[in-house]
Amino acid sequence: MHSLERGCVVCHTRPGIRTISALAEDILFALGKSFQAVADAPEPERWSLAETWLRAEGTDHLIIVRAHLLPPALWTTLARLATGCSLTVWMVIHEPRLRPAHARALARRRGANITRATEELRRRLPDPPAAAPPDAAVDETTLTRLRRLVSPAHAAMLTIAVVGQADPADMVRLDRQDFSPSGSEVRVGERVVLVPTSARGLVRALMVATSGWFGPVLVTQRGIPMRPQSVAAMLDAAASQAGLSLPPRTPARPGASGRRRGLVPMPAAGTSRLIRTRTKTYLASIPRAAATDIERRIH
Repeated sequence: MHSLERGCVVCHTRPGIRTISALAEDILFALGKSFQAVADAPEPERWSLAETWLRAEGTDHLIIVRAHLLPPALWTTLARLATGCSLTVWMVIHEPRLRPAHARALARRRGANITRATEELRRRLPDPPAAAPPDAAVDETTLTRLRRLVSPAHAAMLTIAVVGQADPADMVRLDRQDFSPSGSEVRVGERVVLVPTSARGLVRALMVATSGWFGPVLVTQRGIPMRPQSVAAMLDAAASQAGLSLPPRTPARPGASGRRRGLVPMPAAGTSRLIRTRTKTYLASIPRAAATDIERRIH
């Protein structure tokens, strides 16, 4: 029954689950996230990450196996999840009778159903859609490894880098407007990267996580746009966690990465008198501390 392509996620809950964070971990595992990636995610953010990925993957049905072992409070949480993410939650119980506390948790809540057998569930689920042809741009092994990542930014950027062989220098300027609503196209620099159908959920995760944002999608915790070196380091870390190799990058232009805003380029040995004059004029127009620093770099 489990198939992300058909919008059906089967979550096998672990015995002893009592907290919303632990339930979020089981949902993330069901979505293909690795144990290490889930463990690295901050505990308070795990539930919102689970919601993000359910929306991004287009989940229509979330099946909770051994639901009778969960406390009633988590049943209420799952019922709210069904409403918030516009999906149907199926509680698979293995007891002859539903406990009163569990029944009260679902009272007057839509989107949560109870079933006692998986065979009954199969009859009630819609028929799966016709199998789509495999995407030529991403094989099943690569897709599985990309889905290991929990961070929406890491998953989306690594997908774009692998599928479109995008360079960090171009990716650093990515804006919300560069993404199509379905995640099928991403404008990177002067070209458009076509995202395969099976990998679009990985791109949509970033769109869901940044919903309501305007401007660059890759920013630091202070809201400052990331530099190409930081994006490259992020991609390397994401690729290592996913177990993938990145395509070769375009070498940086000599001297391009060493310049800072507010500094003039270092003059060559045979600089003309005109350039030296303009440099002195520029130094006289800026604060003395900055001028002293520039003079020290020049000489």
